[in-house]
Amino acid sequence: MKLRPLVLPAFQLSLALLAGCLLAPSIASGQIQRYELGKRLQRFELAWQEADEENRAASAIPMSDAVRCFFGGQFTEAAKQLDTAWHTVRGVEPDAFERNAIALGCRFLPSASDIQRPEIQIQVAPFYDIDELPESTNIEWSVVDPTNGKVVASGQKLLAEALADGWVWRPRGLSAADYHVSVRVTNGQQTMALTKSAYSHIENFDERLADLEQALKGLRGQLDDSLFTTARDLSRVLRSLHTGEVRETDYPANQLLELAELVVAEPERARQQVRQQARQTDVWLTLARKRKRVPVRVRAPASTESGLPVLFLFHGAGGSENMFFETCGAGRCVTLGLQRGWLVVAPRQISGRLALDCSEMLDELEKFFNVDRSRVFLVGHSMGGGQVVRQVALNPDLARGAVVLGGGGQAEDFAQLASTPWFVAAGELDFGRRGALALSRNLQEADAQAEFLEFKSVEHMVIVQAATDELFQFLDRVNVD
Repeated sequence: MKLRPLVLPAFQLSLALLAGCLLAPSIASGQIQRYELGKRLQRFELAWQEADEENRAASAIPMSDAVRCFFGGQFTEAAKQLDTAWHTVRGVEPDAFERNAIALGCRFLPSASDIQRPEIQIQVAPFYDIDELPESTNIEWSVVDPTNGKVVASGQKLLAEALADGWVWRPRGLSAADYHVSVRVTNGQQTMALTKSAYSHIENFDERLADLEQALKGLRGQLDDSLFTTARDLSRVLRSLHTGEVRETDYPANQLLELAELVVAEPERARQQVRQQARQTDVWLTLARKRKRVPVRVRAPASTESGLPVLFLFHGAGGSENMFFETCGAGRCVTLGLQRGWLVVAPRQISGRLALDCSEMLDELEKFFNVDRSRVFLVGHSMGGGQVVRQVALNPDLARGAVVLGGGGQAEDFAQLASTPWFVAAGELDFGRRGALALSRNLQEADAQAEFLEFKSVEHMVIVQAATDELFQFLDRVNVD
């Protein structure tokens, strides 16, 4: 059977994390490819972290091609190049089965459902043209409880049948929880693991969500702006998950619902819950002042007794607060920040704009966390690098250190930036290299303390991954000085 990409129903998905972009598209034709680009990039970056220098360098060619195709709107070709980059960075020459099976994707929709009325559509489709797979090829899936790693549900179907019809799963006996879903393609001894996703089973989801939405209608102006806007935005995410959409990442729907309900019922306890929850897992907040709002993804170190230094991470063009957590260096900036005892905050910016500046965001974060404003660090990739320049220009004494990767930035007077130490980096094959060099020269001419590093055989996307160790060495130095 010759397998070609399918046009799937118009459910909403998002996770396009390519070349600094994380978009929020639908699953219809071109948009499902963007979702898969993000998943494939995540897989590639994790493999790059473990690869040797030779394979890393070799993977730069297909990665550059993937970026070029993405910006040219050639999403299926970009996906193929990302898959090629993944094989290359691992030093693997795939056989025919692996080369074709890797193109497949499997989605569970909706990704959050009510225990009392569960009905999940399982949809399978390739994301670019592939050759025939054996008729005996199966698609297999398993639902895993992330708290203990146990498989709590599983199933399989012939791939040909799944491609033609999809199938409906009505889960029974599952407890309310946020699960992980793993999918693989098998044929005899041959196996190809596909990208993972999330599924949430929620007690009385229909009623609780309706009650939450109704309660929020009467609370505008009565709650603190950041608390109200957080609960409102979480309710919108939950509604979209419940109706067959996915928003920018695999959200833990039970966790989101419990926090939003607590905001409505006991606002002060909700603040405490955020503080406690952030020590164990990621938390999504919307920092707000009146009509100004900035969604952020936050994680706190295990110990939050003393004042927390703050690490702001700014994503690239078209991106979201999930980017540095999901790909962008395989999430290592988050991990290394937490290891140092820092509060990690990734804000969402739209076309380079932020409704609240860093100082205003800190004001709102202080309502949840004990923040040390004398130790604030800014890191930005691509367009996010320009945001770092803007934030330092707005608040020249705010940042202990500033990092720009794969891009540049303009200031009316670079002398305003001279009191902040800077680390600027770009890849040898990075289209943001010219802007990074210009920023470095402007800072040095303004007598700023500015370092510049160029990474050999590195393109625009991998520069975050390649420069992570060096940028944290820089932040450690300025943190001591």
